[in-house]
Amino acid sequence: MPWKPPRPCRYHGCPNVTRHTSGYCEFHKRFRRPSDYRPSAAKRGYDKQWQQIRAAYISRYPICQTCHNRPSQDVHHVNGNNKDNRTENLIALCHSCHSSITGRTVGGFV
Repeated sequence: MPWKPPRPCRYHGCPNVTRHTSGYCEFHKRFRRPSDYRPSAAKRGYDKQWQQIRAAYISRYPICQTCHNRPSQDVHHVNGNNKDNRTENLIALCHSCHSSITGRTVGGFV
């Protein structure tokens, strides 16, 4: 069976070609989007119990506790420990405020 013809690397501006199924050349495989290699939410400790805690906290604090303008969408752990789900360690934020606090852009890429 014949090989597929090589395609340009999906990394913007890369002149290399590849036959790899990811679409990235050998050099740019490590620069793939974070969602391609980030563990699932459950593996990071956000299980069914967390979803219930999150839903209850957002219903208790429906407005962002930082900007006080938008509805809260995310619950942030203040001390960074996602195992500490006490109410003193949680804060309800809109997505924009949560992204700025955690150092991520609003688009979701690191």
